[in-house]
Amino acid sequence: MTPFISNHQYNFIMQQAKSIAGAVNTVNDAAVKRAFIHLALDKVLALFTDLSEEQESLLREILELDSEAAVQRYKEKLAEVCLPFTDLSDAKIKKLFRKVKKLNYPSISADALSHLTFFGWNDTGTNQKFIIKEVDGKLAGIHGRFTPSSKKGICHFCHHQNEVGLFTVEMKTKGSAMNYRTLANYVCTDNAACNNQITDTTNLDEFIRYVSM
Repeated sequence: MTPFISNHQYNFIMQQAKSIAGAVNTVNDAAVKRAFIHLALDKVLALFTDLSEEQESLLREILELDSEAAVQRYKEKLAEVCLPFTDLSDAKIKKLFRKVKKLNYPSISADALSHLTFFGWNDTGTNQKFIIKEVDGKLAGIHGRFTPSSKKGICHFCHHQNEVGLFTVEMKTKGSAMNYRTLANYVCTDNAACNNQITDTTNLDEFIRYVSM
């Protein structure tokens, strides 16, 4: 089957899958249980348009989940049809951050690019966070100051409680060489954790669009 599931969709589906398996084993009322399970399926199907019969059939297997083992098997099947992250190369990364001196970034092996909504890393030497993501069909790269927080908070991108820091991006105002504007939000310190939890890219995409204006 051709891959058709984005990473954030995969995370959302697995969130619903675990909820279904939990409901099957904890909800006694059959009608309530059935309604809950089908509502979860409706939420999953609403993520997509123009599904093939084969794709929809795979997603509908969520209705049969009744144990952690079943959820794990379903997870493995979905992983096989997840869309890979955009191909990256040293040249592409350097082009996205051509104004950054002494650019340091992690390995871009196939393993490093699996199950990603965005490719991100923290440069602790310069206290900078870097993010690469495709937005509106175009690959974009943003970076800014990252100041870790002393306590946990809600990430602006994935909406989960994690170790966070203030991510501040400074941008030149168009038409002026001296004026700047900034955008700052608290986001996950751990980029991998954020990728594993994000189920909606709205905030991340809007953040990137704003700083790329």
